[in-house]
This record gives sequence, C-alpha cells and structure tokens, in this order.
Amino acid sequence: MANFNLANSKLAETLIGKNMKAHPDCLGLYIGLDEMYIAQTSQKDGGTVLESLLRVPVSDVDRTQLKPLDLNESYFQMDNWLESLTKVASRKKWKTNKVVVSLASPFCLLRHFVIPTVIERKNWKTSIPLQARKYIHFPFEKGEYAYHVYEFETAATKQKKMGVVFAMTSKVILERLSKGLRSAGLELVSVEPSVLSLSRAFDASDKEAIGNGGRIYSFFGKDLASFVFLNEGAPVLLREVEISGSLPAERRRFEITNCTEFIAKQLEKDPFEEAVIVGHDVDNWITALEADSKKPVRKWNLTEVYGIETKSAGEVSAIGASGKFYDSKAPDLDFVKGSRLSDYEFNAALMAWKIAVLVVAVFLIMIVKGYFGVQKTESQLKHVKATNANPVKDFEGLTASQISNNLSQIKSQNSNLEKFLKSNPITPLLVEFVDAIPAEVWITKMEYKDKFPAESGKTRSFKITGSIKSGGDGQADLALGDKYRRALMEMPLISSICGQEAQISYQDVSVQDESDDNLDKPRAKDATAKKASNETTFSLECGKEEEKYVR
Repeated sequence: MANFNLANSKLAETLIGKNMKAHPDCLGLYIGLDEMYIAQTSQKDGGTVLESLLRVPVSDVDRTQLKPLDLNESYFQMDNWLESLTKVASRKKWKTNKVVVSLASPFCLLRHFVIPTVIERKNWKTSIPLQARKYIHFPFEKGEYAYHVYEFETAATKQKKMGVVFAMTSKVILERLSKGLRSAGLELVSVEPSVLSLSRAFDASDKEAIGNGGRIYSFFGKDLASFVFLNEGAPVLLREVEISGSLPAERRRFEITNCTEFIAKQLEKDPFEEAVIVGHDVDNWITALEADSKKPVRKWNLTEVYGIETKSAGEVSAIGASGKFYDSKAPDLDFVKGSRLSDYEFNAALMAWKIAVLVVAVFLIMIVKGYFGVQKTESQLKHVKATNANPVKDFEGLTASQISNNLSQIKSQNSNLEKFLKSNPITPLLVEFVDAIPAEVWITKMEYKDKFPAESGKTRSFKITGSIKSGGDGQADLALGDKYRRALMEMPLISSICGQEAQISYQDVSVQDESDDNLDKPRAKDATAKKASNETTFSLECGKEEEKYVR
C-alpha cells in the first residue's frame, strides 16, 4: 500500500485545519482605552527583531460608558478606535495584513485557579469551563474563553495538581473587532489578553532569566505600573496601578505582597524565584521592589533588546502579539483560534486521520473480498442448479422414495445458499453498534458470530468488552452501562439478534448494593469499597438461536 504523507500535503490542512506555524508573520495590535500600538517584528537568530512600532492615539472616548470589572463592549460601539486605526493603516505599507490583537485588561477577564486532581486532556473541554464558572460571573453563553493548563507539584506533600489560567472576553467585542479590521483592510488572525502578549515579550527576550519561569516582571511606564506574575511560563496574574510621578509605598507593597501570597497559597509553594524591573525611570524603584517582593531584583533594559525606550506596557504588548507564532510551545490564550491547531492538536488530529484512512482501507478490502465471495457463491449455486438440471444420470437405478429424498436434499441446499446470500451484511450492524456508544464508554474488543446455515440450526451472537469512565462512583458507571445496553437493544439489527436478552457483567467496580433491579446481573463479586482505578470494566453479550433448517 502506498505511503501517503499527509503532514506534507494540502489535504491535511484541508481536513484537520492549519497549525500554529501557518501564520509566521503578523502585525501586533494592542488596544487600550486611550491609545493603540501597532508593531511589526521579524525573527532572527532565535530572537525577535522590532522593525516598526507606531502609536495610534484614541481621542474623545466617552468614559462614562465604561465600567470597572466589566468587559466594556460599548467601547467598540464607538467609532473612535476604528477611525484612528483606519487612518494609520491607509498611510503605512505593511509586509502583511494579518493581525494579532492584544486586548487591554478592561476588555477581558483573567483568572487563575487550581484543580486538585489531574484530569486527562480529553476531559478538559467539559471539566475546566465547569470549574471556571465558580470564578467568572460573566454569562458564558455571551462570552468566548480560552485556557492554558499546566501541571505542578506541591512543595510539602509532593502532590500533583493542575494550574489553569482562564481568560474570557465578549462575543460582541470579537465580532466588532473582526468587522472593523476588515473594513480597514486588515485580517484578524488571533485575539488574546494583553497580559499574555506582555509576558511573551518579556519571557522570550529575557536571556538572563533563571529558574522554571517563576518571575515577577514589574514594568513601570510613564503613567502606569504593571506587575506580571509568571509561573511555569504562564501568566497567572496581572496587576495594574496608575501612577503619577511616584507610587505610594503602601499601595505598592499591598499590590505585590497580596499577589505573591495569593499565588503561593494556591500552589502550596513559593512560586517565584526572582523579580525583574523593567521600563521607564526604574532606578528609584529597585530597592523598594526588592523589599516588597522579598526576592532578588534584576534590572532589565528593554532598550538593548528592541532598540527603543519603551514608556508604555502597550508598546511591549504589541511587540509580544506580533511574535505570537514564533514559538508554538509557548502558552496560548486565543479567543478566535478557529481551525488553527497547536502542534499537539495538529499531530493528534493527523494521527486520527491516518487511523481513519487505514480503517477505511481495511473495510474496502473486506467489501471487495465479500463481493468476490458472493460472486463465487452465486457461481457455485448456478453450477449446482445446472448440474441438477438433468437428474436422469444421478437418479438412475433409484427407487421413487430415494429420488424424493435426493430432491428434498437438493432443495434444502439451494434454500440455505439463497438465505445466506440474502442475510444482512456486517456493515449496517457495525453502524448501529457505533451510533449507540456514549462518550464515557470505551470499547476494547468486539466479537460477532454468524454461522453458515446448517442442519442443526445456527446461533448468531456478539460480545463486547470495554470500560466505563463516567467521572462518578461505581454506581454511576453501572447506570451508564445499563443505559448503553438498553440503547443497543433499541437498534433494529441488534435487537433481531438479541431480543431483550443481552447480559452485561462488570468488574473493578465498587458497588455494595446488589438489589438494584435496573442493572443487569451478574455484578462483580470482587468489588471493593474503594475503586483501585477510575474506570469500570464490563462485558456485554447476547445470542439468538434461529429455527432449525429441515433437510
């Protein structure tokens, strides 16, 4: 069989979507309340090179329509931001029209929480948003969310847990962003919270960083101080404080101390190894930051990295947004991910498609073999009929009774062959079987038997073995197993084999009450009060003895 390399073909992208590397060059657009920044970067020698950076002022913003701790959809109903952006976009020639938007904190929410037990990746899609509802009170049906998950180990108990960075914005904001950028001749590729863009610019360019990514970046702009808390490379928290020449010591200490204590309590360990001070006129803050954070403080000059004196965190956010696709392994919080997949997702989908192609190939081979098998059988049937068309030779010298018995035998053989040829093929049966499988049920083995018609009758049967992982206790697994059995019995072809006689048995399940009439017997005799694993194994089988074929 030919070896099709889907990874290197356009077919793969058509079937499973483009991966993150599909957009190497993008403009970075930071959108704040009073100003925007557009950055264009390139990658050279593993680092980010700033090619251009433009400030786009947004004037006459009606702040009475804006609310604290809100997503401020009304901002994008105003034409101020779009008018300013359109003017700049029309005058500037960019090497690309693809844009990664970095949304300031007034337009999105960011939360960090911990899940005490490690959840398998396949269950993240349902379990993580359910947990996030405890911390975000914005209606989920009106929002778009993204999350980043990382595992860590507590310091004292050495227990593995999951840290989740969860971000949300409004669907209205995304719709107006896409429409507005399109009218300005730009294509929206990605939207992310500014804290991610900011941390990416810091983390990717900081060559002196130590440890596992546990750092506090303190960026002092002209009017705003931004504190970015990174753990395991993930932006777990952002605090912004307006300043006017100086930041009161009490306010500064309150912000840093409370944030570090909050993260340390969640992670049950000291999450930070150093503090980095960046930005405009920071010399006066080094000693104070070291005292407040209780960490060694390192001064980092961004001018040496990007060749400009950055006075606003928005500038750095735009730079970080432009370099989004330089490193596919970096944390990703994308509100409009669409068909673009991470390397992990792309490779997983690619493997799934390879398996699907293999399964289809096997079924095609089976169909072809079955077709030729039927043709052969029909040929044999025709041969039997042709052979018996002139019975004189075969019946010479026989009595009337013997001739009658031979004729009955020939008719029975022909009848059996015709019934076999008209019997239901396996494919419709498999379709019914697959359609009935719940998401929580995993099938490991299926056996199907359909004997050729014989004089003593025949037995049609099948047996399914697998596991159930409902997420609840053993009782929930048993209920789900019985639900699956009933669903199978409602399938016409399967019901024709089993009737209502399918039996299901369980193993590795902690159920003490054997009186539940809704569940089939037998139950596992070796059940324990506490399950050794998070799944219940089961075996479901049935059979039906058909009428006997008479010679």
